[in-house]
Amino acid sequence: MIRPAKALIFAIATVVAAASFPIHDAPAATTDAAPSSAPLPTESAIIEIQEGPPTASPSPSPTPSPTPRFRRRGAPTPAPSPTPEPTPKPPEPTISMSRNTDSRPNALPTVIPTQRATPRPIAPYQPTIPQSLEDPNVQAIIHRSIAQISTLGWMAGTWRAHNVEELGDGRQRDLGVNTYVFAATMKGRWIFGGDGKATDYFYLTYDPFAEHWTLVRINGNPSYGIWISERGWRGNSIEFTSSYSYANGRQYNRRITIIHKDVRTFGIYDEEQLSDGSWTGDDAVELTRQQ
Repeated sequence: MIRPAKALIFAIATVVAAASFPIHDAPAATTDAAPSSAPLPTESAIIEIQEGPPTASPSPSPTPSPTPRFRRRGAPTPAPSPTPEPTPKPPEPTISMSRNTDSRPNALPTVIPTQRATPRPIAPYQPTIPQSLEDPNVQAIIHRSIAQISTLGWMAGTWRAHNVEELGDGRQRDLGVNTYVFAATMKGRWIFGGDGKATDYFYLTYDPFAEHWTLVRINGNPSYGIWISERGWRGNSIEFTSSYSYANGRQYNRRITIIHKDVRTFGIYDEEQLSDGSWTGDDAVELTRQQ
């Protein structure tokens, strides 16, 4: 019977012999002491000699093997790891850079932005008046009656007028009695009104293009102006503000209000804006129907 210590020494000798010969071609060891069914130790086996004298370890091979020293019989050979392909570098942006004139060695280069050419402005198309009149939309508006003018039908007729001039501080000067006539003119597209002395004329219409009321007043002082009403009629009154008004050679901000009091009377009130923004009366025309 073989003692366990001797059997352990025999196993160490078998490991040393297997390290010197290829595992697949090495002949099986024959001995009458070791059973043929004993498994070979692996790399992870830790062998400890518990009995008997120490055995000298064999000298290592001068040329180290790149493959593992022990491999289980019949185990597949591991495939070599694939070589990674180099990642292509992204293209570098093209920029203009000047030479680094900074005294610091690690200063970054100065980036000079590329200036784009400024496009030439395109002049807006401005048709002439004859070209505008050829526009089909303009032709349709020109030849269509202005419905808003019909709302001023009550103004047509002869009116007895009382003119008053405002002098400020509540004072007035009576300019006497006059006669005004109002009637449609220019193919019914304007309302004209004038006194019998040919010193005060009114032209009133609705602008279908700008969609607001327009009043033109001409006076023999001489004074003249163009007034616009964005709001239009509010109840029985309409208010115009001047966009261009001159009197006695000076420009003024003026306001004209027409008030339809009843079927037989209405008034026209002209005001001037003072430097402090307040309004003061300039003149007033009180009209009473005669015919």
